[in-house]
Amino acid sequence: MKQLIKNKKGQSLVEAIVALGALTVAFMAILTLLNRSFALSNVVSESLIGTNLAAEGVEIVKSIVDANLAKAADDFGATLNEGSFEADYQSLNLTNPFTSTPLRLNPVTGFYDYDVSGKPTPFIRSIEIDKFFDAGGVNTHIKVTSRVTWTEKGGGDGEVVMEDYFFDWKAKP
Repeated sequence: MKQLIKNKKGQSLVEAIVALGALTVAFMAILTLLNRSFALSNVVSESLIGTNLAAEGVEIVKSIVDANLAKAADDFGATLNEGSFEADYQSLNLTNPFTSTPLRLNPVTGFYDYDVSGKPTPFIRSIEIDKFFDAGGVNTHIKVTSRVTWTEKGGGDGEVVMEDYFFDWKAKP
């Protein structure tokens, strides 16, 4: 009996060390999972912001086209030139050529614009305008491409491209 007891003296210590090792491995796995989850959360957040900024680019052009139609402009898209431009939510026209200027987050309004008082962001938006004409030289529709690019916190590149077409619904057939 004494021989049996002598052999079990170190068994509790070995069991404790094995249990601590297993707990450490499990804890490290949980930490790795949390770290990966936070990283993916940032990627999804940046993608959502990029998507909304691209949609806003299309809406800016839509607002300009609608304002032209409300003024009863004779030529559909008369104030829109072809090319690549920068614009923010306050823009009444597309006159600023694209220069790869990052958007800034305005701390007062919470909107993205080009105001120098805002916090710099990694998001760069370009709005591209293409006009299409019929055989008679009349502008029939406009293609708008809003592209937002950014560098992700992990170093990767993100991009969202939205495209829409605006047609002259006032045109006479």
